[in-house]
Amino acid sequence: MKKIIYVSSVRLTNSVLRHYFIDSNIEKGAEVEFWDIVPLVRENYDEKNTLDVEYLQYIDNYKEFKTLIRLPENQDAVYIMLVNYQNKYIKVFRILSNHNCKMVYTYAGEMPTTKDVLKFQKITSLFLKNPYDFFKTAVSVLRLKFYKILNIVKPFEIAFVVGNKSLFSGINAKKVVPINFFDFNYFKEVEFSKENIVDGKFILFIDHNAPYHSDNIDDDEEFPDAEKYFKSVNRIIGLIEESQNLKIVIAASPKAKYGSEKYEGREFYQLMTPALVKHAEYIIMPYASLAVSYVVLNYKPVLFIYNNELMRVWPFSVEEQQNLATYLNLEVYNSDLITHGKQLIFKPPSMDRYDLYKYNFLTSYESENELSSEIFWEEINKL
Repeated sequence: MKKIIYVSSVRLTNSVLRHYFIDSNIEKGAEVEFWDIVPLVRENYDEKNTLDVEYLQYIDNYKEFKTLIRLPENQDAVYIMLVNYQNKYIKVFRILSNHNCKMVYTYAGEMPTTKDVLKFQKITSLFLKNPYDFFKTAVSVLRLKFYKILNIVKPFEIAFVVGNKSLFSGINAKKVVPINFFDFNYFKEVEFSKENIVDGKFILFIDHNAPYHSDNIDDDEEFPDAEKYFKSVNRIIGLIEESQNLKIVIAASPKAKYGSEKYEGREFYQLMTPALVKHAEYIIMPYASLAVSYVVLNYKPVLFIYNNELMRVWPFSVEEQQNLATYLNLEVYNSDLITHGKQLIFKPPSMDRYDLYKYNFLTSYESENELSSEIFWEEINKL
């Protein structure tokens, strides 16, 4: 049984523990280490509910990273890469390649980019908007191709990929294995549950921790003003509650450090999104979040909204919302332009579009009836 080492650019939380089958592998008897390399690849940050376990190791510099790789007990280990394969992180992959390490890539999945704009038009738009960023992006793409051609970064032993779109992503791996998206696994856990943790009928608002999201810490970008953001969100929530005659409850982001006080005391649940979506009448999504998976898998009507503060700071996130909504045959609303809840329409789900999303981005016909943890375990033990 090989030693499994997770190399991660994110903190070890319960979500990461479950997403990447760490607890499952330990239960099966694997020797596991989790190397937190956050200081090597991004700005340091604190994460709510970061775990403190004996197999967790913080690595502060590349010298320490190389020293650990060279240890005799790590020579035949399998390295699970929880680091995006991007040019800004390429040094990590090059070091592991130079030491002939066996790397496994976990391709977490994609979201639709289906706006009705030709690829050429997108490229032209990026160039005209910011030529420097355009050339920087182009050089990064070419550099990754160069590394692949010259084998400067060795191929991954396995790439675990989600959905048909990821299967054809062109990732450099000796073997590509279909697997289910995290949310698909959690959906299956509650699929037949009849227990409703909320009394009565309700609409679910899926919180995204937008003003504080750690994914944006190292991007040198402004964050939305929390006071303006939540004031706008609570105004539109109130209008919807009045027009639909249903209460709205909050499915909190796992990373949120706040509570119901941000939502004027409304019911507030954390780490319960799969069960909440299952029993909700309607869903409201204020951001292009992968949590849309639960909406799709439960065939729920969903309302996509944004506000002026989000548009001011993160216009790209609104474009992602529009792409996602277009893919599902839905609309996106600027909630700050809404004066009455009846202006917002919860359209019935398009079953064909929801199913298309399911198999393109969440699962595959090969993996949908399998446990991802078992697929992962079986393949790792073949190395």
